[in-house]
Amino acid sequence: MQAVLYKSLSAKLSSEHVILCEPSINLAGGAVLPDLIVASGNLVQAVLELKFVPYHYPTIEDLDKLTKYGASKASFPLLINPDTGAFSEQLFTFSPDCLLVFAVIGQHDSKAFDQDYIQVKMASLEPRFVHLCLKVAPQI
Repeated sequence: MQAVLYKSLSAKLSSEHVILCEPSINLAGGAVLPDLIVASGNLVQAVLELKFVPYHYPTIEDLDKLTKYGASKASFPLLINPDTGAFSEQLFTFSPDCLLVFAVIGQHDSKAFDQDYIQVKMASLEPRFVHLCLKVAPQI
């Protein structure tokens, strides 16, 4: 799913956008690894957390991560110089209107598809939160 989204985004976005897979971001409370981010200049414009849930039990910790990104005002290094392995000196921040995307594929009765729960959990980020989902019914 990550590779397909990366390819699709890179085909649609301009060359001024950078798409990174699982970059390490140091925020208060430690390092986080979003599945995909889209940046332009020194602003993170979108964060995508992807989830495959072939079972029904809860797997919604990514919502907490999205909430953390949405509230963050911190600046952080992001790009790594491939020649040295060191972080670049450029600092990034989350754009005030950064899209916060929770994309899920999985079993139809998973907590990751519970619209009522997700709506309440993400209410404070409502204008920026996007829930993409594909429910799969069990095979009988």
